[in-house]
Amino acid sequence: MKGAESTERKASGSHAAQFTSVRDYRKRRIKGLQERNGRFYAVLWTVKEDGRKGARRFALLDENKEPCRTVSAAQVALELLRQDRREGNLPSSGRKPGMKAAVQEYLHSKDHTGKAENTRGKEVRSLDLFVRHFGWETRLDAITQQMISGFKSRRLDGGKLGGKELKPAHPRTVEHDFVSLRNFFTYAVQEKRWINKAPDFPKWGRKGLPKPRRKALIEPEKFSQLIQRCRERHTGALGDQVLAIRNGDQIADFLLLLAYTGAREKEGLKLRWSHVDFKNRCLHIGAGEDFVSGSVVIGSAGDTKTGMGREIEFNDQLEAHLLDMKSRRAPDSQWLFPSPRRGKKDLRVTTLRGALSSAKEAAGVADLGFHDMRHLFISYCLMGKTDVGTVASWVGHKDGGKLIMSTYSHLLKDHRREEASKVQIGFSVVPRGAAAVA
Repeated sequence: MKGAESTERKASGSHAAQFTSVRDYRKRRIKGLQERNGRFYAVLWTVKEDGRKGARRFALLDENKEPCRTVSAAQVALELLRQDRREGNLPSSGRKPGMKAAVQEYLHSKDHTGKAENTRGKEVRSLDLFVRHFGWETRLDAITQQMISGFKSRRLDGGKLGGKELKPAHPRTVEHDFVSLRNFFTYAVQEKRWINKAPDFPKWGRKGLPKPRRKALIEPEKFSQLIQRCRERHTGALGDQVLAIRNGDQIADFLLLLAYTGAREKEGLKLRWSHVDFKNRCLHIGAGEDFVSGSVVIGSAGDTKTGMGREIEFNDQLEAHLLDMKSRRAPDSQWLFPSPRRGKKDLRVTTLRGALSSAKEAAGVADLGFHDMRHLFISYCLMGKTDVGTVASWVGHKDGGKLIMSTYSHLLKDHRREEASKVQIGFSVVPRGAAAVA
């Protein structure tokens, strides 16, 4: 402790506050514990960033991140700090950045800029609110669970937040805010090592949150009827055959494409014919305008929700559908779904939701959205025994299948019963009743 105790040996004429050793009720010196200006500090030998060992002081805080006020509380904090040292989790040295500066650095990092534009916009808005709530100069290591809980209450109730008037937010919106904050803290811990661990987040439970609703998969007969309605034609005023539903062929093609690939709505609308590789039998999702098959590494930056491009190998239905679409392709457009009103410019259609509403009304389908096609694809892949990791890569999940397993564990009961009837353990045991009869 020579390095730490040298401060105590300053000239007696100095008026600066001195670090003094803390003693217990029997007047015995407590090793590694010092006090200055009513605050307690731990003195521990650690390995510094340059590889040398030396003594460092750590301000001791209680579970609320407040300075310890009693000797007993300081001793508890000291033991926890020693445990962190044994596990290699001591706080990093140096002054931690303020919230505003840290957020600005995160927003310029690849962890943020590599994401899709819509996701980036949500993160910018959410993190701006956290900066307003925590305070611009608040250091990262000073943010507590209580501060995060205060943000949650303020967002749900509405009111002023850092000078900005907010309306009461839906619980799901606040959950999305927390996702952005977790992403930021992951960057702060893993990439920058500003802090060793993120603060604890308040638990939601289910109170205040809408009960999740699991929509049943659309029945094959209903889906076929919907596609048929989309393609129906009637005799027009000039005696020619016209679609009964405006853009009917496009909405039918789009629904089938989503059902055969599990792509998201916006991912499907942005597809170009250069993204379809008939030779290698795969479809590239999130590829750019100048994309040429085989010229990029799949998994690098892409125009998708996760900011990562991916490829989907053809299944028989997808290949047949794309070949059919190609035979009807508009010769003056590079898009799979060109805008019907593009004129001389080659523009893609921006939305097909109006056409979907008309088709649902005509087919008598009450509740169906484009994202349901994604659920349909994943569900039939799993029921067809495709491994979860492969399905996750097809739909662009980066967790290896964890979300799929938690979301689709409720698959059709009839399918589960059918699968249960096929289970054979490999050996049989004579029931007790039968043994007794024998």
